[in-house]
Amino acid sequence: MVEKYSDETLAYTLALDVCDRWKVANGYKTLSADDLSAVKAWVSTSRGLISKSPYLQELAVKGIDGLMARQHQIKSEGGALKLVSA
Repeated sequence: MVEKYSDETLAYTLALDVCDRWKVANGYKTLSADDLSAVKAWVSTSRGLISKSPYLQELAVKGIDGLMARQHQIKSEGGALKLVSA
């Protein structure tokens, strides 16, 4: 059976996956919310990082934008975004 997911769900899933890849590629154990801009630039300039599909790369960038927007919202409320992945 094929599962259907929304573009938003896929975008966040891809964004978290790319964040994990960025941490490994750059020798980081944790990722601060401020690093999201660097991750976004890395995804935008790395051809074939996710796949040969520009659509998936675009979704990952949208997911990172969503994480950045959420961080901005949380930061304005005095908190901090924590990116946790399995």
